[in-house]
Amino acid sequence: MGIGQETPERSRVSAAGVQFWRYAAWLERLCLAAPTLLFLRIGWKYLSDPAETAARSRIVLGSPEAVTDMRAFGAIFLAFAAIALVSLVSTRRLLTGSMVIALVLGCAIVARALGIVADGAAPETTFKLIAEVVLLLLAIAAIWLELRRRRQARSHEK
Repeated sequence: MGIGQETPERSRVSAAGVQFWRYAAWLERLCLAAPTLLFLRIGWKYLSDPAETAARSRIVLGSPEAVTDMRAFGAIFLAFAAIALVSLVSTRRLLTGSMVIALVLGCAIVARALGIVADGAAPETTFKLIAEVVLLLLAIAAIWLELRRRRQARSHEK
């Protein structure tokens, strides 16, 4: 065997690697699906029944303005869900969607951590914090996969 020739074993490994990167975008979509569904659910809850949703956290909405503000809060979550959904269907936008989701979740985690320090750790707050950290890790995994997938595609173009 000459220098620079691939062994059968090496060519099988490289073929498996190519196969993995072919499906990496679908793994990224799976990582984005959970936060997308969660944001849709949260947004819909606040839009459809803001008073009941707020009451579950012992928030009393004492005016029509307060109810409308809660609906606007739901609309913000629906907007993030829409961004994630558009990213899910477009391979070109997977990185952007993952970064937006990571940014939103990172900010939510910082806000919850600040609340825990300032107000104490309630069981519901801790549960939500853990879920947000898991979703953030999924978003980071999607970002990592997309960056690696793009690097892999560039190396195959050369």
